[in-house]
Amino acid sequence: MAKVPTRQRRPLRAASLVIGFALLLGGCVVGGSEDDGGLKPGGPDPAATSLTIVTDGVSRTLTCDPPTGSHPDPAAACAALIKTEASVFEAVPADRMCTAIFGGPQVAKVTGTLDGKEIDASFSRTNGCEIARWDALGDAFFVPNLPSNT
Repeated sequence: MAKVPTRQRRPLRAASLVIGFALLLGGCVVGGSEDDGGLKPGGPDPAATSLTIVTDGVSRTLTCDPPTGSHPDPAAACAALIKTEASVFEAVPADRMCTAIFGGPQVAKVTGTLDGKEIDASFSRTNGCEIARWDALGDAFFVPNLPSNT
């Protein structure tokens, strides 16, 4: 077997590192398969969705048929639910490797009924996996508590 010169091995080593890192990060992506009961356009029964969202100590209610509640933009929040996968409400497994990135001090708790199923989920931005769960629903759902100018 012929020996590969060092200059030719470096790009291969770099490519291997990039691929390995991409595979590692892939474990933190929130999602699911078509048959896992994930929420999809036309998916959840709006009449069977009634949630309480507590973000940084502020409680908001959300019902999606029609979009109502104390949430400041219930239509956008219901649209965010339809665009995401139901697995976003499942806790990150303890053995999952997540990037050590701090995304901020925000915390949220979501309880109630989603598509007829009881949920009780906690969210934070303490690492890459938790940030991915938060971002899957986004600010339209969680509504950041911005300080007032008064």
